[in-house]
Amino acid sequence: MKMNNIAFRMIDMAAPVTVFVAKKVITMNPDAPFAECVATQNGNIVAVGDTDTVVKALETRHCTIEINDQFRENYLYPGFSEHHMHPHIMGAYLRDSYYVGYVNRKAADGSVLPGIQSVDALIARLKELVEQDRDRLESSETQWLNCWGFDPLLLNNADVTRDVLDNVTTDFPICLGHASGHVINVNSRALALCEYDKMPEDPNLFRYEDGRLSGTIAEPAMMQPAFAKGASKMDFSLEGMLGAGEIATKVARINGCTSITDKGTNFPLTPGNVAAEAWIQGAEMGRLHTRVNMEPWFATIDRWEYKGKTGWDAIETLRNEHNPRLSSATTKCWQTAPSRLYRTPAARPAVCHTGQAKRPPADECASSC
Repeated sequence: MKMNNIAFRMIDMAAPVTVFVAKKVITMNPDAPFAECVATQNGNIVAVGDTDTVVKALETRHCTIEINDQFRENYLYPGFSEHHMHPHIMGAYLRDSYYVGYVNRKAADGSVLPGIQSVDALIARLKELVEQDRDRLESSETQWLNCWGFDPLLLNNADVTRDVLDNVTTDFPICLGHASGHVINVNSRALALCEYDKMPEDPNLFRYEDGRLSGTIAEPAMMQPAFAKGASKMDFSLEGMLGAGEIATKVARINGCTSITDKGTNFPLTPGNVAAEAWIQGAEMGRLHTRVNMEPWFATIDRWEYKGKTGWDAIETLRNEHNPRLSSATTKCWQTAPSRLYRTPAARPAVCHTGQAKRPPADECASSC
């Protein structure tokens, strides 16, 4: 069954209508799942259906028609919208670290990064990477074997902590980043390099039952000493984040997303306004492959700068431009115990999302949502 749906009331008869012809249009409408073309005007879809029927109907209304057949051998379908990403981090991982997750993933060039589905296979892969990168790892103590995507839940709560990683190597630091982005596992060499053994006990610095550090480290504040020594290899320079944003949006587009949200732009680990500036410049330079919605990190609002404005005024100025490729809407609040990174006094983490680019009332940020 095909759908022939033409919204004549949306059509400006003085402007041309572009009809995109495809091998197949997947409408996601169960009553009419397939079509042959999509017609657009002024950024709006005005018709979907059988090509001959749509064209003839437009001609009867004396519309100017432009046929675009660039997708004639392709499938068209509605784009997905990814509303919770940390794209600069993901792009940096894809560029500078090794993927060791459970499921297959797409790289920026469209190739498949194969999943690793057992602990034995993971350890074998880590050993292989050590030998592959031995010359680099031996060149400096700041050279780490950085890996990402590990999810112990998909490996039956596998233990890949310090003692297991030490079986891979104790000569070079290893950082095994979890898929959540909130936890890393490191080996003994990394613990010593970052002097974690000299730190006081902390709930985010995990230990074995015998009191030894297990190498499991949680949350950005506690992971920061490792990051500072080279773990995860995050390049927070403007060019580094421009490149990471380009990679992340390219991968999102390969996976069918046309819009993504940076869930916490200018989050505390990034310097100054560099994250927001990377998105702004990326859009201006044509280096973004999807629409991007920047969700400001509430605690760093004062860092924002745009066209001579700062803070909330900068965000509102950007929002009022109604740029179809770059926007800023909701706000992310993250409250936790005082630390070097997060200084808002709350007893437990809390996340809040509001719909306006203005300072939300305190009670809007009081609980998770």
